[in-house]
Amino acid sequence: MDQHTDAPTMSGRLTAGPISTEQAIDYGLSLAKELKRRHQMGVVAGSLHPDRISLNGASASILENRDAGISRYSAPEQWDGNAGDSRSDVFSFGAVLHELLTSRALVEGNTPEEWKASLARRESTSANGSQSDIGRLLDRCLKSRPEERWQNVSVVVVELKLLAASQRHAKAAADWKHWLSSVQED
Repeated sequence: MDQHTDAPTMSGRLTAGPISTEQAIDYGLSLAKELKRRHQMGVVAGSLHPDRISLNGASASILENRDAGISRYSAPEQWDGNAGDSRSDVFSFGAVLHELLTSRALVEGNTPEEWKASLARRESTSANGSQSDIGRLLDRCLKSRPEERWQNVSVVVVELKLLAASQRHAKAAADWKHWLSSVQED
């Protein structure tokens, strides 16, 4: 399943500046589908990392998943030394999607203790919940406790498909409105 490509990595692409929400959703959907395929084969990614994600056109793929140890992209239970499972991949996916959307890492620091403190600050500031659909999706992926996250990435795939369809619908409606106003002016 590992793919080798000359396409830029996610971390390399983000140094060029932010990407659109629409593109982030497309990349996220592509990654979530790949995680779903891996989970169906009994493979847990463990920890996604922007250096090991290739962005090519509208798709993203996980490059060779060599064990890089625990990182800020790992799930909190892995920071504590516990083994990861599909729910850990949901958290790691959320951390990557967060960075795609914001061009900023989810947590700051260099140690698990610093990452936990950073995540706790993030959770306290988003305690009221996000008003956007993508924000709600991220909030659910990024729960500190695995039992509060989606239990598998299949649900994330469905949610992202709905978000992508909603974005396309909103764009089509805006295009229609623009065309209609230009016709009415004539």
